[in-house]
Amino acid sequence: MNMVMGPNAEQIFSFGTKIYLQLALSLVAVVLICLLEWWLAGKMCKLINRRISIITIVALIVFMFTSQLTHAYGAFVARPSVVKTARLIPYNYPLTARSLMRSLGFTPAEVTSIEKSSGDIQYPLHDIICHTPDSLPNIVVIFIDAWSKRSLTDECMPNIFSYAQHNIYYANHRACSNGTRSSIFSTFFSVPDIYWKDFESSHVSPLVIERMLQLGYDMRFYPSATLRNPPFSDVVFFNVPNLRTETEGATTLERDKRLANDFIADLPQMQKSSNPFFAFLFFDLAHSPELPQELTTKFQPSWTFADYPALSNDADPTPFLNLYRNCCYQIDSFVGEVLKQIEAYDDNTIVIISGDHAQEFNENHKNYWGHNSNFSQWQIAVPFIMHTPRDTARVVEYRTTHYDVVPTLMNRYLGVDNTISDYSVGLPLDSTADRGWHIVGSELNFAFIVQGDTILEKLPDNSLQVYDPNMNEVDSYNINPQKFNEVINKMNRYYKQ
Repeated sequence: MNMVMGPNAEQIFSFGTKIYLQLALSLVAVVLICLLEWWLAGKMCKLINRRISIITIVALIVFMFTSQLTHAYGAFVARPSVVKTARLIPYNYPLTARSLMRSLGFTPAEVTSIEKSSGDIQYPLHDIICHTPDSLPNIVVIFIDAWSKRSLTDECMPNIFSYAQHNIYYANHRACSNGTRSSIFSTFFSVPDIYWKDFESSHVSPLVIERMLQLGYDMRFYPSATLRNPPFSDVVFFNVPNLRTETEGATTLERDKRLANDFIADLPQMQKSSNPFFAFLFFDLAHSPELPQELTTKFQPSWTFADYPALSNDADPTPFLNLYRNCCYQIDSFVGEVLKQIEAYDDNTIVIISGDHAQEFNENHKNYWGHNSNFSQWQIAVPFIMHTPRDTARVVEYRTTHYDVVPTLMNRYLGVDNTISDYSVGLPLDSTADRGWHIVGSELNFAFIVQGDTILEKLPDNSLQVYDPNMNEVDSYNINPQKFNEVINKMNRYYKQ
């Protein structure tokens, strides 16, 4: 409900009228069921003491509202005792109301320092030890929401395709999740998303951001969709001064174009500054595919918007895929201008281009479309391109992940001397060492990607369901207990023992 009806929801999803009608009918059905239950409850109340019934109902309502309102306020001010208690209740989805609290004049808690250890968390494991590098590069990170590797072709995305050929292309790269919230969190923190609530309540900020602020980086963020929903502005980027959370525009296409133009307009000022800069550009058109008819002629036949009710296991994916490719073609033109302007200045800039997760078009033939529904390569395998001032162009074939971004920046460029395991479950991108079992997903739904891209998905009852790379169920699978113990220890590394 929050993703569909919450603040700036139109920037997250673009649904057709048919879907909203289906949702409305579903809501009506739920209301009718509740009314039926209310009628049945009234009948039952006549069979027992009316006074006891009224007291019980009133008490339950008071308890419910008290707990929900307490959590809404506690989450807004990041009160650890409230947020942590809510996590102890199974299948509990408590209320948050950040936008409402702001509109009522409440102010979130000011965070002036980050503690190494707080509550149940010990992150990082040891104090960060740093030295001042001889020179500091500018860093530009460009993310394309829901970016499928199928779109990175000379025909669909010629500018980025050419850029990949002239720089380092990581051909065997995996995101940290099949959804935006978990993947952005894990990319910047370099730990699994299971820590989201604990880091939120403990006021933990990404160490890579803290280190760049310490070094005097000018931090610039250019999001197409709002950073308030999911609440990245309150959890991941809360310590960034003057954080830009919105981009103006009536459509995703307009916002994507504007954020690229805004970055290009700001670039001369950032280049003239004596301080290095970090910029994060987050394009959204591939995630919310919708274009005017005249911009869908590159790939035909093509829809003009994502008609999800028309999709089924037997549906022809071509018009949906072509809409997606047309959207990627537009994004490529925006990114191409950004890259051209960056190259026009000095070459002391690191550029990373990737996606938060991928996008499936029923490649597994299991009626999976989009993302956030399984952990096969079609939803977590994303392009990853990196330009550094002194590296030569090459294709990297060994496995890398989004967890590797932070240790690469911290260890190679920002002068952090700690053992990488102090703050990350990843490795530097140039390390050929085995990554082991790859942890993907969120606290509620996560999986381990093991050798051969076999998927071990944790179910709500804490059992494991095993799938092969094509999402076929594996009935008998012998889990390596040593490897399983290693990944559990790695996943829980930053909880106090």
